[in-house]
Amino acid sequence: LTLANGQTIRLSDALNGQIAQQAGVTVRKTADGQVIYQAKDSAAEGTTSMMNTLKTEKRETYILTLPDKSKVWLNAASSLTYAANLNERGEHGERGEGSLRKVKLVGEAYFEIAKDKEHPFVVESAGQLIRVLGTHFNVSAYAGEEITTTLLEGSVDVSADARGRQVLKPGQQAVLSARELSVKEVNPDYAVAWMKGYFMFNNETLETAMLKIARWYNVEVVYDDPTLKKETLFGTISRFGNISGILKMIERADVVRFTIEGNTVHVKRKKTG
Repeated sequence: LTLANGQTIRLSDALNGQIAQQAGVTVRKTADGQVIYQAKDSAAEGTTSMMNTLKTEKRETYILTLPDKSKVWLNAASSLTYAANLNERGEHGERGEGSLRKVKLVGEAYFEIAKDKEHPFVVESAGQLIRVLGTHFNVSAYAGEEITTTLLEGSVDVSADARGRQVLKPGQQAVLSARELSVKEVNPDYAVAWMKGYFMFNNETLETAMLKIARWYNVEVVYDDPTLKKETLFGTISRFGNISGILKMIERADVVRFTIEGNTVHVKRKKTG
């Protein structure tokens, strides 16, 4: 956790209880490993510019409760940046009514947003803006990967400049490409499987699946046969087992085989005959 004054707190080493205090806002770490912000005075002067960042490493997740009681589950190798009191000035510089609750996401997070009609909640991620009043949704916005927004409950407005704007209904997923913002029907369980401790693959390419596995287990993936990247996978397995168990499950499709050398996983085509 990086505070506005530049102080960095390694959460795994921090004691439970209050770990920081910023004008009108206290930050606590709970016994079950969550970070909770509590605003004593949500309009406290100066807190709008007090930007904080919560960052996870590979194989780490964290739960953050914001001052408005919204909750954010942050996936591995991700970061969330926000004002300590979550209150950003409105379009004309005013604070209070009409102001925004705004965060910036790099990586992946699941949001459960507290309803507040007077203060829309905005998530900025990789050239995309998501505007909500109160809802449950997942955003995956890792650098170099497809950006997806999956809605579980409520409604969200997703916009990406000239690439378009979409209003999602539950069970829909917005996909942002270099050219456009499109929408498709999905089973949202697959989008939030990581939050429940699982890898879930449903007709997913091997390349996409291995990106998730590499990020979680902190390994490098090398394809000895690049054509294997387009092979597809189905299956569900826990994220808390050994990586060898994941790879053995994928090998059961009799298409690929894996070898591990140090921190590198080699992907090879399985020989037949």
